[in-house]
Amino acid sequence: MKHYSTVVSLYKEMLVLGISVDDYTMNIEINCYCYLNRVDFGFATLGDLLKRGCCAPDVTIFTTLIKGLFLEHKIAEAMGLFNKLLRENEIEPKEIMYGTVINGLCKTGNIKMAVGLLRDMEKTRVSSADLVMYNTIIDNLCKDRMVDDALVFFSEMIEKGMLPDVITYNSLIHGLRNFGRWKEAKRLLNKMVDLKFFPDVYSFNILVNALCKEGLVKDVDSILKIMIQRGENPDVVTYSALIDGYCLQGQMDEAMKAFNSMEDKVIEPDTITYNTLINGYCKQMKIDEAMHLLLEMPSKGLKPTQLTLI
Repeated sequence: MKHYSTVVSLYKEMLVLGISVDDYTMNIEINCYCYLNRVDFGFATLGDLLKRGCCAPDVTIFTTLIKGLFLEHKIAEAMGLFNKLLRENEIEPKEIMYGTVINGLCKTGNIKMAVGLLRDMEKTRVSSADLVMYNTIIDNLCKDRMVDDALVFFSEMIEKGMLPDVITYNSLIHGLRNFGRWKEAKRLLNKMVDLKFFPDVYSFNILVNALCKEGLVKDVDSILKIMIQRGENPDVVTYSALIDGYCLQGQMDEAMKAFNSMEDKVIEPDTITYNTLINGYCKQMKIDEAMHLLLEMPSKGLKPTQLTLI
């Protein structure tokens, strides 16, 4: 429930009442401090319990502290602690710790360091790189517009007999879409189906958006049919992308048909949907229709944004 402060209070109450604390409970407490951006209190908690001799910290506790340091962008301290554990060999880092460090490096924009750590793991065989680590690196390479490097990692996964999952494919499809490489994105989507990894609504939305941006709105109908056949119902993101595609082609009648069909499917349009339609009508100099949509927004519980009014 993310009531971190309440957890901290309950933990302190346990200590006052003399209730014994094990490493599992302590890790929960430290984890809450990390999410409160007070990793220093997490270290203080560890130090206090070490003085009391309550329990010895394990790999999970140190992994949580490293995560907390990364959350506060204390990259040097996080890597310092990680390297110290490796060097002194007091605690043997496991896959979860390596995964936490790789994820932390990626999230703080240190993708090259993350790749280097993964390569070191593979060379020294201190631990095995798993799907989560590869997915983390592939996703962040795609976000950093290094999609070709991400595809290299994808090929490596296959060669090592590591099966990709929906997350892997989603990252790659999204990365390819950003470069307008929609044919490759569609090929990956088909590959997912061939391997019995059924795409989720997010996968389909990426492809729908890509096709619409490329002006291939006519191809979207087949994608929507596949979605429904696979049990993935189109959502507001799907229809907003479709409406945007029609608007880009100046096909406002088709855009409104798609908009009206949302009501039949009990899909509530959002601000993005309205913004897209209003923008489309304005570009066609159909100001009355745009104003009608603008005035309709409050009745749907939506507030116009600055983008709506530009």
